[in-house]
Amino acid sequence: MKKGKWAITATVTMLLAGCMSQQSDAPAGAIESRIVDRTLVADRGFSIIPHSGGRLSGKIENGGVIAGTWDIRDGRWCRMLTKPENQAGRKCQDITMAGDTVTVTSRDGTVTRLTIQ
Repeated sequence: MKKGKWAITATVTMLLAGCMSQQSDAPAGAIESRIVDRTLVADRGFSIIPHSGGRLSGKIENGGVIAGTWDIRDGRWCRMLTKPENQAGRKCQDITMAGDTVTVTSRDGTVTRLTIQ
């Protein structure tokens, strides 16, 4: 029984340490001011531009277009895409920033890192 409790404690400690290492060095308002009208290049092969006024545009790796709107609400990156059609709809993700890297994390655990250019 003692080994089981130790394993659970060790797992929880590692998970909490991982969460703390993901802390942002900037609050949501500072993130917003750094990304508006800048090109964000993703590690997953696409780029986006979150324009002032809430419009979102970009390109996917096959030359397709990204279009929609965006905002940061309650510390989360929220976007409503109209294009590409297979990604259309609203999605909110956790957002953090360290240096010139913005990281968004979906509820399913998918992590996307975007470099501000």
